[in-house]
Amino acid sequence: MRTGMDFLNQLMGGGDRQQEYRDFAERYDQGPPYERISDGEAADRYEEVAPHLSQEDYRLSAREAFGRMSPEEREEFGKMLQEQSQQSGGTIPGEQHASEGDLRNPDFLARMASSMHQQQPDALGGLMKGMLGSGGGGLVGGMLGSGMTGGGGMTSNPVAKAAMAGIAATAAKKFMGGR
Repeated sequence: MRTGMDFLNQLMGGGDRQQEYRDFAERYDQGPPYERISDGEAADRYEEVAPHLSQEDYRLSAREAFGRMSPEEREEFGKMLQEQSQQSGGTIPGEQHASEGDLRNPDFLARMASSMHQQQPDALGGLMKGMLGSGGGGLVGGMLGSGMTGGGGMTSNPVAKAAMAGIAATAAKKFMGGR
């Protein structure tokens, strides 16, 4: 099993893994990730990168990703985070009294996601995988499949994909020395 340092060294040191991530980050930067990145790739890259991020690196990567989303997409994602927090019994500072305006703010949403990631590192990945229909959807899966994703089931959620791909791509670029 690969350790965190091995993974980060591969990203920083070159080789095939670095090229894979460079390609991923370039596709993310070329436009909406819903078009060029598959659901599975977004989930896989997020799961590979997120556990190795400090809270600050996670927050900054999330901030950049959420900044690329529309205010409506940020609000939808923020509501999903709130629901997951309530379902899991956790509390995210400030999220219980968050207004629609707060949820549309990329800085607020990044702090919220970063706090959730720190408190329950697997919760956000599980939530996102559930939104994408990549397995495990659990509590959130039924809810999302019946309404928040447009009623067409959970085969894909562009908001979840944008968040996951954005956090992973932004962090990978930082590790590889580019912005």
